[in-house]
Amino acid sequence: MLLEQFNNWLQATVPQQPHLVGIVPVAIQAIQLYRTKQYDACIGRLRDAAEILRLVGYPAPIQP
Repeated sequence: MLLEQFNNWLQATVPQQPHLVGIVPVAIQAIQLYRTKQYDACIGRLRDAAEILRLVGYPAPIQP
């Protein structure tokens, strides 16, 4: 569910905020981890994404 919410947020936000495009590779990694059933690692990548957003001063869309 978190991954889906994050993906929806990315699709809505990145076109309007192109400077956030750097977060996309982290999301792709999270998706790949989820697909290989590495759920803890997937959540870790989502946390990393939230932290990156926090560091650039953008509110994280999810709280894993």
